[in-house]
Amino acid sequence: MFGARHSAIHCEKTSSPTNISPIALTKQWGLFILAAHRQVPRQTMKNERRAVLEKLAKDYGDAAQRARFTLSISPGESTQVYSVWLLGVVRDKRHLIVTAPTTTGNALIAVMKGQTLTCRWFNPTTAFRFKASILKLAFEPIPLLYLELPIDIERKIARRLPRALMNLHAVMRRPEPLEALVLDLSVGGARLALAREETLAPQQQFQLNIRPRMVDRSFLVTVECVVTSVMGATDTAHPEVQFIGVEFRELSEHDLLILHACVQEQLAHEADWLTQALT
Repeated sequence: MFGARHSAIHCEKTSSPTNISPIALTKQWGLFILAAHRQVPRQTMKNERRAVLEKLAKDYGDAAQRARFTLSISPGESTQVYSVWLLGVVRDKRHLIVTAPTTTGNALIAVMKGQTLTCRWFNPTTAFRFKASILKLAFEPIPLLYLELPIDIERKIARRLPRALMNLHAVMRRPEPLEALVLDLSVGGARLALAREETLAPQQQFQLNIRPRMVDRSFLVTVECVVTSVMGATDTAHPEVQFIGVEFRELSEHDLLILHACVQEQLAHEADWLTQALT
């Protein structure tokens, strides 16, 4: 495999009580879980549905593997797209250092010095597209490409508010409690994962309870949500999980500031590759 090594976030399981007390916190999957506001017998919380979310949380636990430090490249006029890791930037010379493109079986793709690559990249708010030329190929200690950035770069604002990758347990209330996983988050909305058996429709409204942890404290956030998109089971590795997009409505100043701090802290963590490699 190419690129730096990163350690996955440890996810641990703990047993759940038979009854969930009002706004009780349980430490599960290495995350703080906000339970329902009322007494709910354990048997009503479907073990099978919890299991599929637990597996998703474990697989998505490595933030580095989901971080935005990969470029999508297409050699020449090819329509084939490959993902490469961005390993370095030489800002004053406008050079990028990336891993060499490979097939899914880790076979190197044939490229050469002087060849032009079509590159695409997304940051938390903007989509970029540009043509980069290969300055140099290196094969030790791993196959690398040195790329030269062009003067003209296409960019398009994809979203108004920055969105950070998450792996945060949540509870949806509609009005019965339903476990979910927050996979990305902004102060305007989120992408949620939940069991495929649950039925939701665009414009459906519900309340979402999350409890992000910052500065050694947990902060309760309760927001009103409306479903903006139902994407279905789009991850082939997790066919029992569906994904939805939601928009937040009428955030209080308190909740707005907490969500903003949570997003900014996670964006800083995504960018801190060295700490991830050392821990």
